[in-house]
Amino acid sequence: MIPNLLEGNDDEQQVLREEAEIFIATEIDAILSFHRNSIASAVPPPGERLLPSAEFLTQDWALFRWRQIQLLFALDAYCRYGGRVPQAPTGKAYEKIEHDVLDAHYLILGTLEGAFATREKKLQRWYLLLCPEGRLYS
Repeated sequence: MIPNLLEGNDDEQQVLREEAEIFIATEIDAILSFHRNSIASAVPPPGERLLPSAEFLTQDWALFRWRQIQLLFALDAYCRYGGRVPQAPTGKAYEKIEHDVLDAHYLILGTLEGAFATREKKLQRWYLLLCPEGRLYS
């Protein structure tokens, strides 16, 4: 689905990363397939239901956007930490991951609302990939 993003020089890695981001943002069938595969053997906690089937999901679903944005942030962390995300992050790494979790929630809401406000370049880029017709305030 996504090539090795750690091969090549910095410029080549950046091109691969941008292509992967575009793929995640635009290849709807790939996101649905990812969702389908992730719930195939899932067992919900006692008293909880399984996540909805991929056949029901569209870009208007929060779950669909959650999957997309999870993949974008996972890709970012993979590249940032050279393929080795810290198992027990501390200090700045912990703070960065904490901010990413909050940013992911904001980005999900922005994609669902069709408008997003941020000064962070990465989030601006992702929002425009996910919602090319949306309103971006920066």
